[in-house]
Amino acid sequence: MGESILTQNKPEVSAAKKARAKWLANYTRKWILGLLWLAIPNAIANVLTTNTYLSSIDLFNNIGCIIGYLCAIVEIFFLIKLRQDEDEYFQCALFGMGAIITYGISEVMYRIDASGLYLGWLFFEGVAVVLSCLRMYHECSAHATVIYSVDDDIAKKWLGLWKWQVIGSAGTFVGSLLLIYQRLDRVLITVRIGLFLGTVMLVVSGIAAIFRMIYLEQSAKAMREYEKYYTSYNS
Repeated sequence: MGESILTQNKPEVSAAKKARAKWLANYTRKWILGLLWLAIPNAIANVLTTNTYLSSIDLFNNIGCIIGYLCAIVEIFFLIKLRQDEDEYFQCALFGMGAIITYGISEVMYRIDASGLYLGWLFFEGVAVVLSCLRMYHECSAHATVIYSVDDDIAKKWLGLWKWQVIGSAGTFVGSLLLIYQRLDRVLITVRIGLFLGTVMLVVSGIAAIFRMIYLEQSAKAMREYEKYYTSYNS
């Protein structure tokens, strides 16, 4: 563990400040754990919608989309609750709401497009990817800010994670783009590049998602220790 308030000498503080610190640590830990548990059904949704075989079956793809949207909505609620500890969580929630709306529009545009060019899908999907990347950045930044004084090692991990999340998300979008538009030039190499890039980026996104769950668990544990620290404070 790096520099931490838990390893420092305890200066005298008021009972009100101690009670507030204990309450906030418990409050933040609870909602961080909520994000952790929510990541499990969200991972299932990602498998159903991104796996080549499963996503080709309408039933599985639709179930995955529904689970994914529900998880995204609940996650926004959790992030708004975390605003009590750090305002940047609210920025994250706003970008998340924007991403949900634009992803929904892009899905509709894809299904109703009759031209084969998917221009509506391209625009809204691109906007959704940008908003999603901004959400990822602000989530990691907010977690790092909250946890920094408790454990700066975990904070540094959060600041490094968002880059891999963005690479995975943007790369997956580019791979999907190549697969969709290969029909316009019918060049086999485009298909192969799209499949390869999409697969690699899905792996990157999957690994980033696993590390996000690990860091959420570590952050919740650190906040628990922070709460215990103030429970024994000046006792």
